Amino acid sequence: MNDTKRILIIRPRFLGDIVLATGLAGMLKKNWPQAKVVYLVEKQFVSILESHPWIDEVLSLDIGKKNNPFYTMKLLSDIRSMKFDVILDLFVNPRTAQLSFLSRVPVRIGLNRRGRSWAYTKFAESQHLAQLSKRSVIDDYLGYLYALGISTSLGYSTLIPVTHTARQDALSIINAKRSKALQHLVALAPGASWPSKHWGIHRFIDLAVQLEKNGIQSIFVLGPKDQAEVSQLNQINHPSWIIVNNPSLKILGALIQQAEILISNDAGPMHIGPAVGTTTLGIFGPGNPEIWFPYAVPHQSIHAVVPCSFCGMDFCSLMACMDHITVQQLISKISQILS
Repeated sequence: MNDTKRILIIRPRFLGDIVLATGLAGMLKKNWPQAKVVYLVEKQFVSILESHPWIDEVLSLDIGKKNNPFYTMKLLSDIRSMKFDVILDLFVNPRTAQLSFLSRVPVRIGLNRRGRSWAYTKFAESQHLAQLSKRSVIDDYLGYLYALGISTSLGYSTLIPVTHTARQDALSIINAKRSKALQHLVALAPGASWPSKHWGIHRFIDLAVQLEKNGIQSIFVLGPKDQAEVSQLNQINHPSWIIVNNPSLKILGALIQQAEILISNDAGPMHIGPAVGTTTLGIFGPGNPEIWFPYAVPHQSIHAVVPCSFCGMDFCSLMACMDHITVQQLISKISQILS
């Protein structure tokens, strides 16, 4: 496989998964420096991968046209015209399996899942994964490299580039409310895709109040699904809090990069932190940090040990795991990191 030149990575969504998979592109480039690595994502995520040093091109998938046969035929024609040698389907849903199969790419690697295995010529190496009693999502990705005969010992890291323009825009947002009386800047990301992954905006508010007493200014970064949280923050209208509602993905990465620490629920922004070089503290409830927080110190995760820890449920009426994580625990970890 050393003569492989063109590789397509398919990971259409979600934000955190897309960021995590950038390390796969990095590993491919380390092993095959001359390879052309192309990434297929839904169009709302294209911007975060632009100007990426490990990704030569980004293909846009318009999910709004997924049932349009003419659009699908055009996308398939574009993929065929690029003459890929390898497809790495990280998503492995029926649509991406079909796209992989119809692409006519000679080497197609996915997971051996029922009803989809027919689409692939190889599977992410099961022998490699079977050796691990507990594995992170990174181990799953390394299985794709193992199937290609690529060395997985070179070090897996994620990366999101921050452009000069995005950095300047982020600085303008921050400097408009930067407090000279507060020494440090911490980013808070209180949103999450699952209700059960929310630590609670009331706790993030309490955390910001306590941080200010310790000389730390808070910048809240919120997405399009976090408008209830935005409303509560705006009602408080705290003079030193910087509230950024629904920034572009490029600006989001730049804002997080400017902070000394990112405190985030188990969600997309949590993965942006390490990828832009910001020390990240991830708050976990139903998700297992051994799987979804594959980051080394100084990055840290926090979770409560309760009978139902890591249940994997997207909704919970009890929320015992989150209720057992206190503001003081986070203050203590933040103080340790800053010191």
